[in-house]
Amino acid sequence: MDKVGQSKNRNQKYFKKFSREIVIKNIVNKEDPICLDVGAHNGESVVYFNKLFNSPLIYSFEASPTSFEILKNKNYKNNFCYNYAISNITGNTVFYENEISHTNSLVKINISSVDSIKKQKTINSTINIKAIKLDDFIIFKANWKDKVSNIEDIAQELSLGLDSIVFIDDNPIERSWVKSSLPDVIVPECGDTPWEMLSALRSGMYFESVNITKEDVKRHESYKSNLDRKKHERKHKTMESFLEGLEMLAESTKVNPTNLIRATQLINKTNQFNLTTRRYSEEQVKSISESLDYWTRCFYLKDKFGDNGLIGIMIVKRLEESWHIDTFLMSCRVLGRTMEKYMMAELMSDARSENIKLLTGEFIPTKKNALVKNTFKELGFKPFKENIFSITLGEGSVYVNEFIKDNR
Repeated sequence: MDKVGQSKNRNQKYFKKFSREIVIKNIVNKEDPICLDVGAHNGESVVYFNKLFNSPLIYSFEASPTSFEILKNKNYKNNFCYNYAISNITGNTVFYENEISHTNSLVKINISSVDSIKKQKTINSTINIKAIKLDDFIIFKANWKDKVSNIEDIAQELSLGLDSIVFIDDNPIERSWVKSSLPDVIVPECGDTPWEMLSALRSGMYFESVNITKEDVKRHESYKSNLDRKKHERKHKTMESFLEGLEMLAESTKVNPTNLIRATQLINKTNQFNLTTRRYSEEQVKSISESLDYWTRCFYLKDKFGDNGLIGIMIVKRLEESWHIDTFLMSCRVLGRTMEKYMMAELMSDARSENIKLLTGEFIPTKKNALVKNTFKELGFKPFKENIFSITLGEGSVYVNEFIKDNR
């Protein structure tokens, strides 16, 4: 073979070895990858990925309503389509649509500077579209696990009760399965069209709140911090080293006008770590906090990953010779941090300062609070009557928490 022929042959082998398809497959190295297609246009990449891989899972985002209609009609069962732009903002924004649709963009294009379309008639028009950030998704579950398992994983990773989760699905079989497998999860009967889903969410009022507290505003940030804590926990071989590494600081205040709304919110929605599950209205909590017959406290916790805000409530009835714990609850976001010991230590200290010798507490079992059935025993209380526990306050009976420092 002459030198020219040898060179041509080598080039063909080179391009065959390093073609785009082979490079992508070598990088991905699996036949069922998860593909995030941002600016999916008319679905060209959806077709491409399905040809390239045996069973890809594709999430496609396309802002243009016109292109989105074409995209979703590709009818690939493994492709999930979203009529959103991915941007650095969340909310409504301007989107530029052109006659040549592949030039549609969040940024206005200078037509005269684009060589490939200089000679074509292109008309700029603007529409309002919805944009989201990838950071808006606290957890993105894109895998081949079943939905029940993924929901359980999400609840565990965010330290949430299953009753805090709303599951939306256009498939009635999936809805029925989740509802029967996880009865605590809220599963609206939402139909199979976007407007039916929206109507179901609105009528259910699952995300409505009478009042918005500062903890609510920071909820997104709080969930992200909790994921950081989970990563931190996996780095430690023992629970003790994990807790020490959190560098936790706690403090407390009486229930007062500045925390009344959040305190009432916690009292009425906390289920897991709630020993009596008594519910009180804002007016009732206000009345209790102003009464000399009660001792009330709101507890706050923060660590090196962030501020958890108000996470615990205690309401204690002052009796003549003893104090009785009426309400003892804590947000599930801080379970396992020994905060209950800090809370009880504060109660014991204040009770002793008023010469109280006996504390009693009640456990009222529900379907959701089995987690705390042994809490009083673990805190040194002994059975007193049916579902009532007591502890005698003497010297040295106040707990010392080695993992949480007082921030006051």
